Formats: sequence, structure tokens, C-alpha cells
Amino acid sequence: MLCPSCNTQNIAASVRCMQCSTILIHEAEGHSPDYRKGVRMLDCRIYSGIGAFLGFGLAAILLNSVPTGFFVNERFVYAVSILSASTCGWLLAWFKGR
Repeated sequence: MLCPSCNTQNIAASVRCMQCSTILIHEAEGHSPDYRKGVRMLDCRIYSGIGAFLGFGLAAILLNSVPTGFFVNERFVYAVSILSASTCGWLLAWFKGR
């Protein structure tokens, strides 16, 4: 393997250059901080979406099964469902991101 910095020929399985110690196999060092940050952000978005969907569905089902009273109408059901969806989404993303 040829070193990109000093053009020294190294063994094919070398992790570092024998001459200048430049890392030749980047997987040996691990992922970059930007990569890890991006993966964490994507995971949080996915988990928050799943939690929001589950929270909305659960609140809508529970509130529609309650006998209709004076204050329980469709606007109230969907307002509570949206609030529970955002809360459940945030909590799921927070627990998975820890």
C-alpha cells in the first residue's frame, strides 16, 4: 500500500505508514465525529417520528373510547393527540439517544 503523504511502499495490511505514521486504513481509527453526530441526529429523528406516530394513535384511540361529554369533542381529541404525539416522540428520541 502506497502512503498518500510520503509515497512510501508499506505492507498491504499496514494501519500506519512505516515512514511518517500517517493512518492508511481509516477504519482502524473509527468513524469521524461528524459521521457519529450525523448518525445520532438521524436516529433521533427516526425515533421521534415513530414515537410521535405511536403517541398520536394511542391518544386518539383512548380519547375516542371515552364517553363523549361536554368538553370532549373532535378538536379536543386531536389537540390532546398532537400534544401526546410530540411528547412521546421527544421522550423516545431522548431515551434512545442516551
